[in-house]
Amino acid sequence: MTKENVEAFLNQFHQKLKVFSIIFRDDRGKNAQTLADLEITPKYRETVIKEIKAEDYSQGPIVDTLNSLGEMWEYKIKYPLKGEKQ
Repeated sequence: MTKENVEAFLNQFHQKLKVFSIIFRDDRGKNAQTLADLEITPKYRETVIKEIKAEDYSQGPIVDTLNSLGEMWEYKIKYPLKGEKQ
C-alpha cells in the first residue's frame, strides 16, 4: 500500500464523513467498558477519527468478515487521554 493510496482513501473517507455517520460496535460490552475505563467519550472518539493522517496507517483494506459491511482500514494513533499532557 502506498502513501498516495492511503491519502486517497482518507480524502474520500473524510468527504463521506461529512454526509454519513460511522457505524460503531457499541453493542459489545467489552468495547464500551474499555472506552469508559479510558474516559473516551463518543464525541472524543469521533474527534480522534477525524484527525487520522496517512502516517497513522497500519493495514488495510481488509475484508470485514464480522459485519460483512465492506472493508476495514486500520490506523494506530497515540492519543493523550483526558487530563494527560501531550
